[in-house]
Amino acid sequence: MGLEEIDRQEIAQRLDEAEFRLKNLIQAVERYWWHEPWAVERHIELRAQLYDLMKAHERLADGRFGVCDGCGEKISVVRMKMRINTSYCTSCSCS
Repeated sequence: MGLEEIDRQEIAQRLDEAEFRLKNLIQAVERYWWHEPWAVERHIELRAQLYDLMKAHERLADGRFGVCDGCGEKISVVRMKMRINTSYCTSCSCS
């Protein structure tokens, strides 16, 4: 089964749900835990994850979703299901 066989609407929905959860986490960190020493680092991590999800939305919209940014080959369906916001195949992510 290739990535083109995965329902793109389902992918968009999963990206939207993940983005919603991340935005809520970011707001919670900003609102309730900003005074904690770990909050700034966690905030940066969450913002980076949100950026990755937004880039995945762009790749889905312009037809590059599931194509490796490093080598141009298709990213395996298994990898895409595990890390929906990935933009690199296993080979390129390890090098």
